[in-house]
Amino acid sequence: MTADLEKIIKNFALKEFGQDISPVFVRTDEVHGDFSCNIAMQLAGKVKDPKYGGPRAIAEAVTAEIIKSSIVKEANIAGPGFINIRLSDATIFGSALTSNQLTKKLADQQIVAEYSDPNAFKVLHGGHLYTSLVGDVVANILETAG
Repeated sequence: MTADLEKIIKNFALKEFGQDISPVFVRTDEVHGDFSCNIAMQLAGKVKDPKYGGPRAIAEAVTAEIIKSSIVKEANIAGPGFINIRLSDATIFGSALTSNQLTKKLADQQIVAEYSDPNAFKVLHGGHLYTSLVGDVVANILETAG
């Protein structure tokens, strides 16, 4: 998902600014979006075109380009030129569907996820259901990771 977005930004930077640069994406607070990218800050010192007077103008050009993609739901500029990006629902859903194709980072490791520990001498209640569900989700995530 970010690989496609990285390719779009990288190609645009090469075409528009003549710079071969790799964008860096950082997870941001969900209020601002899914990712933040500082590509405009990276390019600011390298771009000599007077049309782009600073990082904010560069960020506006990059934002106009990436918003055309179906990957991005919205993108806006924060501060001097940071780009906050919110991915489209289809992109997020698509990545969830392909999550079982990810590399198995925890392969060949033994991890125990212990959950659902009701007291044998007391009545079961809703709290036990909660720990069972959360534990099952954690176990499924670990299984998917290898």
